Amino acid sequence: MDSGVRIFEPAELEILKKCFSDCDHEATGYISCADLYQLVQSVGINVSEAMVDELVAALEADNTSQLTFAEFADVSAILAEAVNK
Repeated sequence: MDSGVRIFEPAELEILKKCFSDCDHEATGYISCADLYQLVQSVGINVSEAMVDELVAALEADNTSQLTFAEFADVSAILAEAVNK
């Protein structure tokens, strides 16, 4: 049964990790929500900036909020699913 949750393949996860790491210049383990749109675009998720902004707002976050890699992967999965619907 399909749970509706996007699961990334190992190769896709490696791309997400590399892009996250490239954006995390100081190796803090976090990126800011301000970088999210550009980052999801760099991993090939073609969504509008407005869609990213709506998701950030739905998470009760703002551009100064920070995301861990796991949170970034979850957000990427949500956005990838939204694009594919």
